[in-house]
Amino acid sequence: MANIKDLKDLASNLNEKSNQLNKDLEAIQRQINELNIGLEVWLDDNALYQWDFQEEKCAGIMRILLGYYPVGDDWVLAVKTERESKGEDGGPIFEDIQSSRKPLLKASRQVRLAAVDRIPGLIALLKEEAEKALDRISKAEKMARSIA
Repeated sequence: MANIKDLKDLASNLNEKSNQLNKDLEAIQRQINELNIGLEVWLDDNALYQWDFQEEKCAGIMRILLGYYPVGDDWVLAVKTERESKGEDGGPIFEDIQSSRKPLLKASRQVRLAAVDRIPGLIALLKEEAEKALDRISKAEKMARSIA
């Protein structure tokens, strides 16, 4: 039979390991920030969690997504909740629940743990979006020079 002392010892170990994970996540975030990429990205196709919802006139899926976006003057690893439902034409409607956006480091332990194995995919997405942005900038420069 489990007792409070067993739980206390387990909680102490859990908190110690969780604190170390937070330090590791802070280091990853700092390294990404040092690159000064400045592009908002979200892993739309790889939700941390998802569940069905049913409301009076609507049903669909709620998803928690990992991303990288600005909070004030800082860029952070972040999570947000997105709601997917069907529109009148049957096509999907995605609603970003803005109030749900928060830094990953302020998310629950379960969400932080789920996010860790998605970070390489987020980095790959940042690289892909940076390459696209660089291409768009090159085209914009050519256009600007042709106008001047």
